Amino acid sequence: MHDTLTPNVLKVEFSRKVIQIRALVALGNTEMKKDPSANYKLMLLTSGGKITGEYCELYCSDDICCQSDDKFDISKVDELANKVLIDAEAELVNIKLVDNAEFIKLKNAEIECHGTISKVSQLLVYADQIIGFSLVE
Repeated sequence: MHDTLTPNVLKVEFSRKVIQIRALVALGNTEMKKDPSANYKLMLLTSGGKITGEYCELYCSDDICCQSDDKFDISKVDELANKVLIDAEAELVNIKLVDNAEFIKLKNAEIECHGTISKVSQLLVYADQIIGFSLVE
């Protein structure tokens, strides 16, 4: 499933960091197609710690790669927020966002902070919190 509900104010906002992360994931996916034994996860460094997980497109709850045992798809949060912005665009002129709030969605994520590892089935990480990224096997 692809995003069909994007407010105009977000259509003109881009995050170079998110574009680069998606490009890195695409390179990793290409390598995994060449070598099926390779298994890459995305690693994100934040000021709070290291996060690793399987990259997921934001609107992919219908895809097998992003299905979760959770009761809901966490990216639905973005859909609801987009609906609020679309309603605001219908009533207001020249909406300005404080930030574009781009984020990365991970499944089966591990968050390592001060030697403690927490595991979550889904995680949204705001791009402005990422200070580095890589692929790890």
